Amino acid sequence: MIIINPGQSIQSIIDNNPLESDFRLALGIFDGPLVLNRQLSIQSNTSTRPTIISHSTDTIKIIGPYVKLNFLEVRNDNQDGTIIHQFGPSPRLTYLNILGSEKGQHRGIHADGEGMLIDNCFVDDCWLIGRDPQALYGQDGTKNLYAVDSYFGGAAQSIMFGGGDPSNESNIPQNIIIQRCKLGKSLDKWSNAQIKCSLELKNCKNFQLIDSELIGAGISQGQGAYLMVFTPRNQGGNAPYSIVQNILIKNCVGSKAAGVANFLGTDDSKTSGPLRNLIIDGFKATEIDGVKFGARGFIFLFNKGPQNIILDNIDVQCENCAASGYFIPPIAVENLVMNNVGVSKTKYGWKVDGAGIGWNEVKKVCSGLSMYDVT
Repeated sequence: MIIINPGQSIQSIIDNNPLESDFRLALGIFDGPLVLNRQLSIQSNTSTRPTIISHSTDTIKIIGPYVKLNFLEVRNDNQDGTIIHQFGPSPRLTYLNILGSEKGQHRGIHADGEGMLIDNCFVDDCWLIGRDPQALYGQDGTKNLYAVDSYFGGAAQSIMFGGGDPSNESNIPQNIIIQRCKLGKSLDKWSNAQIKCSLELKNCKNFQLIDSELIGAGISQGQGAYLMVFTPRNQGGNAPYSIVQNILIKNCVGSKAAGVANFLGTDDSKTSGPLRNLIIDGFKATEIDGVKFGARGFIFLFNKGPQNIILDNIDVQCENCAASGYFIPPIAVENLVMNNVGVSKTKYGWKVDGAGIGWNEVKKVCSGLSMYDVT
């Protein structure tokens, strides 16, 4: 074990002690950036978190395997940078405060590697004006990520996977579990920032959000203030295999939005794969208000034929909303199952774009519709 004191260079001490893997920081402020290219651990040597801060592209870049960061505060004064950027496999981030600058932050954690654990971390102040920031993001090789008991505060998206083309199809973000987490936004504090949704999946498969809370959505760049957005995107035009597939949202709650979920079957501007096999099982939404959050208030939006969607045990308390479900022809959705879905009264109820309201109209644009106890 080596103890590092403020004023000493963490990077130099790590580089000059290649056989040591346990580094402890005394209380104080330390300069980054750090490039961690081998197995090691960095943690506090006291009961208070020391701070690592940089003005760089990445404050901490993880390249080596099995890097452990425990009980630290990590910051980046470069608002266009990332705080922690993963490439190497199996890092362990535990009890970290990962905080953006006073002017905001592009990304808190950028996970482009395998096997990341995020446990009891607080990631916040990821907001910008005129640019999409995220607290947790991955696009190229994000696999087997597990986040638990953590907070993710991001303006455009609290959590997003996809949003840039992976290097190849095998590097689609996949096998991701977010459990007992809060996906939040400081809506009052970030009033001038680019606000979109709590969760967005653009290119991702085998994803689970369990026992978690989603807070806040907005209308930047034409968004409809949905808590969740599921839209396959061939973002750069080089990934026609982009897909959103095998998604489970279970036992979650949400608030402070104009709608719950936007389902887009395929990219509406480039070639992509489909959105298919998505289940929302147990979801309670409160403070859903079209007027307050600046959108028309479609609780669920279906467009371009997403496949095999199940909505089960859902309770939505809303005001000033246009439609419980809004369906865009010609085929809004394929194989939609709804069971025990309750939505407060909306202006039109269940409506088809450019047509009438009610289930007889909805059935015309749904290729397979099964429902029980839907209000």
